Amino acid sequence: HDEHDEHDEHDEHDEHDDKNHHSWLSIQHIQQFAQKLGDTLIQIDPKNKATYQSNLRKFSQKLTALKLSLQQQLSNHANQSLITFNSAFEHFIKSQQLKQIGSVSQRHGENLSIFKILKAKKIIQKQQTSCLLFTTEIPQKRINTLTEGLVINTAEIDIIGFDIQPGADHYFKLMQNITQKVEQCLK
Repeated sequence: HDEHDEHDEHDEHDEHDDKNHHSWLSIQHIQQFAQKLGDTLIQIDPKNKATYQSNLRKFSQKLTALKLSLQQQLSNHANQSLITFNSAFEHFIKSQQLKQIGSVSQRHGENLSIFKILKAKKIIQKQQTSCLLFTTEIPQKRINTLTEGLVINTAEIDIIGFDIQPGADHYFKLMQNITQKVEQCLK
């Protein structure tokens, strides 16, 4: 049994290295990335420094407004607990200060053991969890197995924005869509 626990901890530790793959789900990370990108562009092309700085300032203001809007939208649900299918939403949950009680699995594509399913069901019942978030690549059958017999809302969320028209507002629409789905799930 101890060996199994060590194995789980090791898996979780390995996963920490991969978690930044979803860093766009934190507006703060996007602001930092934009700043680094702007600095790099200015180094490469100093003649257009004023344009890069102006664009960065406008983008940063839009991001700040988005951040406030999303926080306001979710503020009524800060005490409601949610569980995620995997770690994909970690950056979003932390930045929105939502109450996450756990994650069913640690990695994408992981086959769930009966042990993990039962453990998640117990946690959901004990914590009176109102919402389960999962990404679009998780089969609905797997979600049904997990939620069978439980009273819990679920939200399938596209964290990439495949259905959103490409363009300057793609990121803003993506974050608004995610927030809307999370809010509906927490109701």
